[in-house]
Parts: sequence; C-alpha cells; structure tokens
Amino acid sequence: MAFGKWLNPGASVETINSQKWEDWYKWILATDASAEYKKKRLSYARSWCLWLVEHGHLQSFSSLVSRRYRFASDREEVQPLSIATVQEIVGKAKGVLKLLLLLMLNTGMTQKDISDLKQSEYANGRITRSRSKTKRRGTRVVSWKLWDSTRKLLDQYRQPTGDRLLLTSKGTTWVGEARRDGVNSLYRHLGYDVPLKRFRQTSGDFIKKKYGKELADHFLGHGQRAVDAAYFSRDQQELDDAVSWLGSHLFTPVAGVTPRPS
Repeated sequence: MAFGKWLNPGASVETINSQKWEDWYKWILATDASAEYKKKRLSYARSWCLWLVEHGHLQSFSSLVSRRYRFASDREEVQPLSIATVQEIVGKAKGVLKLLLLLMLNTGMTQKDISDLKQSEYANGRITRSRSKTKRRGTRVVSWKLWDSTRKLLDQYRQPTGDRLLLTSKGTTWVGEARRDGVNSLYRHLGYDVPLKRFRQTSGDFIKKKYGKELADHFLGHGQRAVDAAYFSRDQQELDDAVSWLGSHLFTPVAGVTPRPS
C-alpha cells in the first residue's frame, strides 16, 4: 500500500495521527496522479486506518473521516461518438477487428474484458460475466444479449477448444503475454484518432440518455451497492430491450455511410 510505504514500513501505527494524516493528504495532493487516483489512495489508506481503529490498534482522530480532504476533478466531459462515426469505423474494420469493436459497443467491454473472456461465459447468444476490472470486488454479473452481427462473428472467430474464448492469430491473449494491447495495435491500422474506450463510453452514454443512469451502470457492469442487487436481478428484460434498441440506434442508415456491421 502506498500509505504504508510513505509512512515508513518500520514505523509504528501509533504514529498515525491528525498531523500525519494532513501530511499524507498534502503528499497526495502534490503528486501528478489524476484526481480519481488521488481519491483512491486516500480512500484505501482511510479504510486501513479505520480497520486499525476497529481492532484497537489505533486511536481514532477526527480528521480521519473529515470531508475537507478532497481533490478537484480533472475529468473532462466525454462526448459520445456520433452514429455516423461509429458506422464509418465499424464499416471499415475487417475480420476479427470488426468483432472486437462490436463487442465493445454491444457489451461495453474493454480490451481486458475481451482478453479475459472464457468459453463458459458465452452460451445461447449471450455473454454472461463480471467485468475483469471489478470481478474481485464481487460486483454484479451481467448478461448481455448479442446482436446477430456480433454473434455471427463471434461464432466465426471463437477458439474451438481451451479456456479462452478469443485469442490472437498467434495464439496469445489480446492483453498480456506477448502483447500488451493487441486490440489497440490492430485498431491503429484504421488510422482513426479515436481511443478504443470511446466505443464503450458511447454505448453507455446512449443507454443512459434513453433509459437512465441505473440501467447504464448495469450495462457497463459498474459496481453496485447492496440495495442495487435485488433490483438488477429482476431487470434482465429491460437490459435486453436496451441492448436491442442500442443496436438499432447505432446502425440506423445514415447518408453516405454503410449502416450495417455485417
């Protein structure tokens, strides 16, 4: 943990007090990390200190839970891709790259999600899994109904055997092993200055505007509070309807652009 290294591994936890917490906050503030990462560093350290307090290893102090330790957001509002741009890029993509882009649009997957896909997570025209980034936290399992175009390409390019559903032409995973970002390496050849994460963001944004934030969070596989679990467990049909609508919305004919990703 960064806080432990900063504190000094040999130091006693009893040295943690209001002044030490203030110094820790200022140290984080001075780093070049993003606001989101700074928040996580402070949050992880706070959780650890609260555990120490709960188990009698540390005397509590008021600044530990103070709300004044904040970080200004450095996030710029992300504008979704236009439908014409989505159609143009997907239309120019060939072979397995077209499949990978469609998976990002259809299910909100990242490169890591695609790389981690298992044979057992694909059945009956659906992909059912937790996002790779949040799987260890016990977050929701989401079941995405695939568009016909996505399903046909997935059936064409899936691995016939083994644990992984999709591998590169060299038999390696799309992220890790011999290549760190195989999807992005393939995508760059199209020549578009559009980050791959924009495909996932665009789909999430369209669903949010049409169906609301709760369903968009469900589609993107975001973490859920305990009260969310029951709601989403009985909401599969609404997600299916949203994903079907998304496919029709994204690939509605646009002048001068081939509309279908087939």
